[in-house]
Amino acid sequence: METSATPTSNESLAYIGSGSVETLLERFVSSDGNMIFLALRIDGTVVLAAGPLQRVLGMAPGALVGTNILDRLHPDELERAILQMTTDEQTGLSPGITRFRALHADGEYVPVEIFAADVGDGAEDLIGVYARSGVHQVFLEDVMAALLQGVTRHEALAPVCNTIQWHGMGSHLAIGWSESGRFHQVSTGLPDELGGGDGATGTPWAECRVSRAEVQASVAVLDQDRRRLANELGISSFWIAPVFWHDVEPPATVTIWTRSDGPSTDVHSYGMRIARNMVELILRWCDQVEELSQAARQDALTGLANRRSLYSSLHAATGRGAVLYCDLDRFKPINDEFGHAAGDELLRMAALRLEGCVRESDVVARLGGDEFAVLCVGAGPEEATEVAERIRVALLLPFAIEAGEVTIGVSIGVAVGADGLDEELLSRADAALGEAKASGRANVKVAKDLPG
Repeated sequence: METSATPTSNESLAYIGSGSVETLLERFVSSDGNMIFLALRIDGTVVLAAGPLQRVLGMAPGALVGTNILDRLHPDELERAILQMTTDEQTGLSPGITRFRALHADGEYVPVEIFAADVGDGAEDLIGVYARSGVHQVFLEDVMAALLQGVTRHEALAPVCNTIQWHGMGSHLAIGWSESGRFHQVSTGLPDELGGGDGATGTPWAECRVSRAEVQASVAVLDQDRRRLANELGISSFWIAPVFWHDVEPPATVTIWTRSDGPSTDVHSYGMRIARNMVELILRWCDQVEELSQAARQDALTGLANRRSLYSSLHAATGRGAVLYCDLDRFKPINDEFGHAAGDELLRMAALRLEGCVRESDVVARLGGDEFAVLCVGAGPEEATEVAERIRVALLLPFAIEAGEVTIGVSIGVAVGADGLDEELLSRADAALGEAKASGRANVKVAKDLPG
């Protein structure tokens, strides 16, 4: 088919067919302004290109018509594209959306989502291809996969930087957040000083975190060192938006920079909105995962390690060590007389005393009820009995609970292992505890079957 001698072309449309471009465009319906429409011959030649090609592929429609669309696809995807076009010709167009990597004007391959339809311009039958940027979908998939794999905040937030089309535009995105008093940042190549990751005071990022309001400005408001860094990167305007995700930590920030001779930061409004939502989702998700993980390993009443956590510590330990199995004396009568609230208060106070008697490296766990255990990694018989004796003496002292002053005590069984620690050591300590309770309570007994 010969192309027309006078092609139709403007900033948003180019056509080289011999039929009616109006007839062809009757099939092209796009309401969001983000859809590209291509009309292709079966061999892949582009007859018509319309829509935001400049934004998606960095090129005007006129630069694409007359070329073969296959030349713009990633080499690894050519076979799939040819197979799909051939299948479409023989059996009809495949339904649904697929994704290809298309060559951007800057030489990078970018994801593009497409679906096809039969079209015509009155002179020939063509394949109509609807296309849009697949960047957002790719980053969403990357983020969800990362979260499900349990990666760090850094690794989960990094794909969010692709919410804006920064390749070829000279734009940059940075995400800054605080975690346990320290500031962190991921970005598209920005130093921490230009994304809030340095946590410095007296900066637009500090202002955003304190005021909890957006900041849009130019390098003129920055200090000399930050202006120099921005000038070296060829960027001049920035937009900082807060992200609220934690009751204690300050807001996270999303920063978008645009190049000195480029569009305003407002061109990235959609990307900013998506980025803010995703940053909040990721940070809240990570918080919830950490809280659930901690809850699974922590006793809810006392804050000590629970039985599961103790077993993990036992399995992780190597070499010699000891386990102290502790059971509070006279706890049940106090719990029965003053009620469960008083009993819970007493258990929390006893847990604090236990922690005050052990070595810094020891693990104190509540096994349930009024039973506790202490794992002393590296301890021999003498060290273990010293810790046990400190606990016994400390828990004999009166407790001032809300219901009044009460006195309890503790019976302790000690078991020492010379080569590796496991549940068997805990069982031996439990057996020694039984002997301590049988001998009058408030006693310490060491398991007799110590390894030779």
